[in-house]
Amino acid sequence: MANGGFVRPDDLIFAFLKTSGNSRDMAVNGSSTPVPFFYSSPDRKWVLSRANITVLDAGPITATTFGGDTALTNGLGFEIRGENGALLKSFTGGMPITRNADWGTLAGVDWSQSIGAGLDAVTVRWSMFKSGKEVLMFPGETFQCEVRDDLSSLTEMTIMIQGYFV
Repeated sequence: MANGGFVRPDDLIFAFLKTSGNSRDMAVNGSSTPVPFFYSSPDRKWVLSRANITVLDAGPITATTFGGDTALTNGLGFEIRGENGALLKSFTGGMPITRNADWGTLAGVDWSQSIGAGLDAVTVRWSMFKSGKEVLMFPGETFQCEVRDDLSSLTEMTIMIQGYFV
């Protein structure tokens, strides 16, 4: 990071959470075997500032559904894992995201849903710094979202994180 708190362009992080197979499409079936989507830096400290979440579905999207489907049984877990896989932090406090309305508990009011002709959307802007500070991540630590239900009927779901290397 440059002087004065500014960041050089090559130190910025704009990255999708992906599987170990490099897929960013979270519309997968994780009901029998959970599917982790993650970002990790093996060699540099980095700061996690924000996660932008997009769920697209044919709908109708309501507060009590997930996308346009019924509420999830096991939900999505957001966590930080250490280099050895140990859980360092759960962001959902034991209450995973199971309904569209649950995004409000994670991201406050920075989520919205759009309902119209064709695809409906839930968009979430989860800004870690709005809880007081950004999150400092060390080499080998992983930020992840674990899919624990069948999301394969969704049109699309992706999560892009934003941050910077320090």
